[in-house]
Amino acid sequence: MDSLDFQNNNLILNAVANYRIRIKKDNYLTTTAIYAYYKLYNGEENHTYQNFNVNLQASVKDKWLVNANYNQYTSTDTAIIPLTGLADLSLEYIRNKWSLKGGGKMAVPGENGEPLQWGYLLGIRSKLFKRTELELTAERLVIGDFYSSVLLDNVLAYPYNFKAIISIQI
Repeated sequence: MDSLDFQNNNLILNAVANYRIRIKKDNYLTTTAIYAYYKLYNGEENHTYQNFNVNLQASVKDKWLVNANYNQYTSTDTAIIPLTGLADLSLEYIRNKWSLKGGGKMAVPGENGEPLQWGYLLGIRSKLFKRTELELTAERLVIGDFYSSVLLDNVLAYPYNFKAIISIQI
């Protein structure tokens, strides 16, 4: 008689550290580090997935926001997207009723010889009414955006994402 034997030892660990310092009257520097460790059973065996994220954000007089971000990925699952790192840099100009954002990003592939991938993000946010806001974004995706939720072939075939969000405060 055949028997079914598997080890379903799922484990999820997350750690977050955040530090904010005022540089001058209306200027702040915020550093955030996030570590995520997942040990998950995929139906056949357990795999580990790890992500380390470092984010540096500078706000200048509540008008400018500079954001630098880096994600480092590792995994024992060879079927996932072959990525080791994702870096992005963005700049946002903020006014009372609107903001404009632009940025660039770079995907650093794993050891399989894939070239670097470059992407960008453009966005505008505007207050329509007292409690209603509209945000429009357009971006060129790179491997690592929506990590493990978008198939690599889909990203390569059509690497663009357009988004419109209407937010209403109740």
